Amino acid sequence: MAVRLEIMAVSGSTDFELDVSDYIEEAFERCGLEVKTGYDLKTAKRSLNLMFADWANRGLNQWTITQRTQALTQGTASYTLGADVIDVLSMVYEEAVLILQ
Repeated sequence: MAVRLEIMAVSGSTDFELDVSDYIEEAFERCGLEVKTGYDLKTAKRSLNLMFADWANRGLNQWTITQRTQALTQGTASYTLGADVIDVLSMVYEEAVLILQ
């Protein structure tokens, strides 16, 4: 039995950096669309700025989230998380099932 936790952490990686227009173009392509005008770029950049401002106001920076696994023991009601864990954002409970044939 295990629980998958998403927790806050810092990777320290600073090697990869795209231009904002590259991010926007990638997002359009993933949606099956194409950036056709400068207005598309302008409104997409404004949307990104609003989304980032919202995340910053919530105190949630996506690059600080990491995934961890916590093994569960039957009968244990609570677990102590590491000192580096600030918050648990989501939890997935997975139970292994043994199928005998």
